[in-house]
Amino acid sequence: LARLRRYHRQALQHAANYHNLASNATSASASDPAFQQQASTELSGFHTNFLGFTSVLAELGGGNGVANLDSTNNLETLLESIINANKDILTVTYNLVVSLPIVGPILGPIVYSLKCTLDDLLDIVENLTDAIVNAIQPLLQAVLGKAITATCASGVQVVGLCI
Repeated sequence: LARLRRYHRQALQHAANYHNLASNATSASASDPAFQQQASTELSGFHTNFLGFTSVLAELGGGNGVANLDSTNNLETLLESIINANKDILTVTYNLVVSLPIVGPILGPIVYSLKCTLDDLLDIVENLTDAIVNAIQPLLQAVLGKAITATCASGVQVVGLCI
């Protein structure tokens, strides 16, 4: 959890700095190389720490999102499919805008709407994950009992449990 906290704290700091830059931006500052460099540094810093956070979670949860997929569960396969469709459409859109920059302003509002819908989906997944973690934590503590306390000396904690 210490690594997650560090990545989290640093990502939030870069996000706050980036937000501050954006809220104070003017058309004059956009052409200032120092402003451009600071904006690039803050967004890159956020990205780097978000990637770090995600990699630590991947170590805990395994692989590319299908490590625990039950292909007979319709909800799981629908979620996997819609998530992969979003990844694909965003990649194709990025490549299209790089190849034909003129379509950027046309596609921008649609991409922003997709982003808002993805925000909603992430909020739903976050709520479901919180519910699952809250439900299994007491069960795991009851099952593992003293083993958790004995191994807590290692200092390794996952989902609030010492392992």
